Amino acid sequence: MDRPKEIIAWGRAPILLVAGLAVMAHVFPELSDRLVYDRRAVLAGEFWRILTAPLAHFSAGHLFWNLLALVAAGLAIHQAGFKGFGPAFVFAAATPGVVFLAVCPEMERYGGLSGPATAAAAFFCLKHILETEKNQAMWLIILLLMAAKIVAEAAVDAPIFARGGETPFRPLPSAHILGSLGALGAVWRSRLKPPFSGAPGACLNRGQND
Repeated sequence: MDRPKEIIAWGRAPILLVAGLAVMAHVFPELSDRLVYDRRAVLAGEFWRILTAPLAHFSAGHLFWNLLALVAAGLAIHQAGFKGFGPAFVFAAATPGVVFLAVCPEMERYGGLSGPATAAAAFFCLKHILETEKNQAMWLIILLLMAAKIVAEAAVDAPIFARGGETPFRPLPSAHILGSLGALGAVWRSRLKPPFSGAPGACLNRGQND
């Protein structure tokens, strides 16, 4: 089946770039402070924070678990040859900040790659379920476990894996849900068949031959 061309390419280089920037932001707290979503700063005109917030993390554990999930799932997507994840990553990275700014005035600070990491894991599982015949039950179980983790963290209002260290933080199930929605939308788009394919004149020739 013909697939739409990727608007945003995904591969090893983007994965390593995002991981490197996140590590750099954690090593240099001043940089992290300039990247994190800060509602007052955004309203004062620092709109880039909506896009850069995922690069800021609140503890080494927070960074470790997010990078572990994102890099593992991202490299798996690349290795499997699954196309179309780039838009899902951008959606998962940018949408939470927009949503929090619009409808969550109590949300003063936000950061972390958990949304994009969730998007990557969900995208990989969905692609396996829909495009391969191998271990479909296993990938479905993983998706269900991911959903259970989101529900559990929302119920206890604490992260299951990452810990806040000196800077306590709360999990944001909404960011994980948005990441999952981004993955679902990207998988749906990647499975769309263009109305016409082949050479530029193929559709004209097809009409003449009918």
